[in-house]
Amino acid sequence: MGVETLRAERFTVESQEAVYTHPATGSVTNYLKVQRTQKNNIKTAEEMLEFATQYLGLLMINSKSGNAAV
Repeated sequence: MGVETLRAERFTVESQEAVYTHPATGSVTNYLKVQRTQKNNIKTAEEMLEFATQYLGLLMINSKSGNAAV
């Protein structure tokens, strides 16, 4: 798909495999299996009500997960 920037708390390379080596230059293309760790940023109900008031947010329920959202 091209180049994109990935963000996470931490990345861990689980495995690496050479998938192609260019015959003329010896340049290697690698496949990396990466584990991404994302920090949860859990807020209290009071913090979220304050956030909703400050930014004119709406209190909602996510239809797919059933979780509360602002």
